[in-house]
Amino acid sequence: MVPLPCKNGENMRHISMIFAILLAMSLHAQELTIAQNLEDFDFAVNEVEVSYAGFPTYVNDTTKADYDNMVKHLRDEIEQGKIEGWDAVARYFGWFGDCHLRLPQATPEETYKYFPERKQVRYKTLMECYEPKKLSCKVTDKTYLIRFPSCVGIDPDNEWVMQSIRDFWTSGCDNLIIDIRGNNGGSDATYKPYLALLYDHAAMMPNVEVRKSPGNIAFWESKVQQLPFAAQMLERAKTSDDEFVLLLSNEREFIIEQPQILERPIKAALIFDQSVASSGEDMVLEIKATSNRTTTYAQDNTRGVIDFANLRTDTYLPNSNKRIFIPTTRSCALPERSIDVAGIEPDVRITLPLPKTLTDNVDDWVAWVATDLEK
Repeated sequence: MVPLPCKNGENMRHISMIFAILLAMSLHAQELTIAQNLEDFDFAVNEVEVSYAGFPTYVNDTTKADYDNMVKHLRDEIEQGKIEGWDAVARYFGWFGDCHLRLPQATPEETYKYFPERKQVRYKTLMECYEPKKLSCKVTDKTYLIRFPSCVGIDPDNEWVMQSIRDFWTSGCDNLIIDIRGNNGGSDATYKPYLALLYDHAAMMPNVEVRKSPGNIAFWESKVQQLPFAAQMLERAKTSDDEFVLLLSNEREFIIEQPQILERPIKAALIFDQSVASSGEDMVLEIKATSNRTTTYAQDNTRGVIDFANLRTDTYLPNSNKRIFIPTTRSCALPERSIDVAGIEPDVRITLPLPKTLTDNVDDWVAWVATDLEK
């Protein structure tokens, strides 16, 4: 295409207008029929009823009538042209109140707007700057800090995690603070080196179980190379008539055991906040279970998004092409020990005001925890 000369911006304005018109026409052409919106909604309902690991827990003899009424109401709203199919799906997911079961939107506020109200601490509005970033440094001559704000494995990546542990060892510090404020999950594998560092005794942890469905089995088959333990679960699934099959072993609990107990740190702290969720919460639970030398500190409980996990994230509504997340596993701690909604409590409640800034700095909370460890 030959570029047009621009005189006083006139041609550029014409081009912008043409693009705007074409965009509007494209969006108009993408409007779905009522039948297509119903197909999107019914697709999501089927995925949840067949594959969502939390469905048998949330939809029971007590709640079935309410659930059926909710589904009927949303279908009626679509048929009357009041809401789009994908929006009905978002409302449908909100009924369950499980933050892992979701239709992701541009912001968390949009994603969870139909979910039941939870106590939520909005750190970004309460603090001048809340953007936790990776950090590895001395706080004092006795206490070292590692800030680990994500389990995704990108920033920080695995090499940074290992380097932070080496830096702690060479620092000569006896005490260690691991600060996971802002860590809303990712992969459990990313925090395992810190678990090995803090470990001082074996512990039993609840297994998880996979809800058997064609979609879930296909998902786990795709993960076998990355997660070899899934192969044994898939073999058990072939011969089991049960709705759920255990993932990590044949037992409802499994042991966490490390080959050695390291001499340092002598004392350790794990700082968290309400933003900590999913794999971040797994990290808290496993460290609390296996490390007597570690004390947990927080002002608020964790988020409470862990009972139903291991998400399928590659499923799309057939017409709007909106992506939906389906949790495939259920914690064997249920129903006695649910984490969802309530979250995990700290050993020590921090009563200080929120820091003004949390980025890659040593903030007031870290300094206070360091003083507490050094008593």
